[in-house]
Amino acid sequence: GWQSGRTLDFLIAGIVLGISIYTYLSAFTLPLLLVALIAHQIIFARRLAIVCARGAALTFATGLAVAAPLLVFEISYPYAAFFRASQVTLFQHPDFERIGAVGVLALKLFSQMKLFGIEWEGQYNPLAQPLLDPLWFALFGIGLLACLSRVRDFRFAWALIAIAVMLLPDMIGGNELFPQELRVIGIIPPTLFVAAIGATTVFNRIQRPGQIFLAVVFLAFSGVRAAGAYFNEWASLARKADHPDFNLTEVAEGKWIAQTNAPLLVPLNEYARQPVRFLTAARAKRLRADAEIISKLPDSVLILFPEIAQRPRFEGRIYANDPAAFVLIHQDSVYVLPPLEEQFAAGLRSRVQNNMGEPIRNSIGEIVARAYPLDPRLLQFSTRSLNHAIKFEDTLTLSDFSINANRVQPGEPIPLTLWWSLARKSAKDYTIFVHLLSFRGEVVSSADVIPALGAFPTFLWQPGERVPTHHQLPVPLRTPPGKYWIEVGLYNSLDQTRLDLLDLPGESRVIVGAVKIAPRQAVVYNPAHLQRGEFDSLGLIGYDVMSTPNPHEFRVATYWQARAAMPTDYSLFVHALDARGEIIAQADHQPQSGNYPTSIWDAGEIVRDEFSITLPPGKFNLVIGWYDLNTGARLGRRDASGDSIILDTALESR
Repeated sequence: GWQSGRTLDFLIAGIVLGISIYTYLSAFTLPLLLVALIAHQIIFARRLAIVCARGAALTFATGLAVAAPLLVFEISYPYAAFFRASQVTLFQHPDFERIGAVGVLALKLFSQMKLFGIEWEGQYNPLAQPLLDPLWFALFGIGLLACLSRVRDFRFAWALIAIAVMLLPDMIGGNELFPQELRVIGIIPPTLFVAAIGATTVFNRIQRPGQIFLAVVFLAFSGVRAAGAYFNEWASLARKADHPDFNLTEVAEGKWIAQTNAPLLVPLNEYARQPVRFLTAARAKRLRADAEIISKLPDSVLILFPEIAQRPRFEGRIYANDPAAFVLIHQDSVYVLPPLEEQFAAGLRSRVQNNMGEPIRNSIGEIVARAYPLDPRLLQFSTRSLNHAIKFEDTLTLSDFSINANRVQPGEPIPLTLWWSLARKSAKDYTIFVHLLSFRGEVVSSADVIPALGAFPTFLWQPGERVPTHHQLPVPLRTPPGKYWIEVGLYNSLDQTRLDLLDLPGESRVIVGAVKIAPRQAVVYNPAHLQRGEFDSLGLIGYDVMSTPNPHEFRVATYWQARAAMPTDYSLFVHALDARGEIIAQADHQPQSGNYPTSIWDAGEIVRDEFSITLPPGKFNLVIGWYDLNTGARLGRRDASGDSIILDTALESR
């Protein structure tokens, strides 16, 4: 359009510009590129720019009109539009805190310069091949100088401007040191153009027969080298291992599933992989939830297990393999099943592998999965029913829930089963959030998922179905031991707005229970002062007294051993008595400031509790004991000598 001045050309340019916005986030840089090109013309060809101003305005207006539906969506739901982009900014770079934004940008720029002809390491480039081979990289350098020498000429300047602008998406997305192949896709046409300018510059200095010969040599060298890299190195890499980028396992599983007619159990983590789900639809298109379907099956079904269950997953969120979660593929439907009992699920694979399984091979002949015969009557499902009815607005109801473990250690997941029902059909897509909360209400970890690992979103649910969702709530390795709460709720996947509880407007979560995070290993304590004192359910072992910079403040640590499990959260009372037996100060509290209440103590467990107490000048005795905060009732001593213990060491404040 700029060259011809024709309105139709400007109109077509606008249509192409608008369509490009639907392809990839890097395309949002294209309008900026057009602005930069027009700015060049205003500087070096102002008369032409004035003539073409109306056409350029038509291009932008047309592009805006074509892209309007997507732009309206992104304005309406900015989180959905830019969540991924926010994850990959340079502020997420591991070295950002150490070297700052300028340092990260310098590292990115250096790696971007290398991609043209030296080295290009990236997620989608395991051979680390640069964009240009050595000969074409040399020609690119010559072309770069040629274009710079004619920078006033739009025919040469456009490529330089395009390379600079189209590197911006990768520069802004600086969370990775290497240039990301998809983000820099916009530099490929101008780079090849500059290399061609270099080739033309060289060829024009040679007599015509020499031009043809040299062109043939260059193209032959480049072609042979590219063919060798693709058909030998790359193909060899593909055949050495089932690399996750190639999806060989998923394609083999999906094709095999589509071709078999027997009822088939598939681990949810396998079915939820997009290639498997897509190919399975050739056999079973409907997604359903029916807990009774297992009882209607014949005496023998097949169960599929991949050879490697913990394979990486490159689409959507990264999920750990859940051995309890399965789907059943039967006739024309895929059924999302309740989770298997945890202990039964853990041994299921080894149990069925006693039988001879049918091998499933990928396209290069490797066995990637096996299908084993199984009697469905042997399956043990988690069917605990608590018969709750917690309604989220007027759409979804959390009818049942169960925490399948009440005691875990850091690094272990907490299995949680939720049962949902739908009051009416909804076109909205909701994400279920499950959070682990400390006693202060802080979110320690989360497991936000679209149901069935994204395979069964809520807009596919049917009224009347009871849909089970099984969650593995991770517990970070550094999580301190204590009592933690689990909260559950839902939010709109597009705008992140939570659904309120119908009966409690303004409240958008429900606490479904608590778990104990136990120490990874038992701690051995050696109190400085040994003193025994037995209460009904626990006993004192000893204590430590520690001074502080404040001469009137004391830190005291007491050591207790649980004699039996206790259903009650007892509070420890600490009274400082003067010589007349009057209470001068006290420091009542729950163990470890409330983080380790007595209701989670295991029989035989030894617990250290530390507190501080401030005293006026004088000498005081510390009296300690336990009571129920709700009733005020104190725990009695086993020897019936009262309900408190006086520590052997008196505290003297000066």
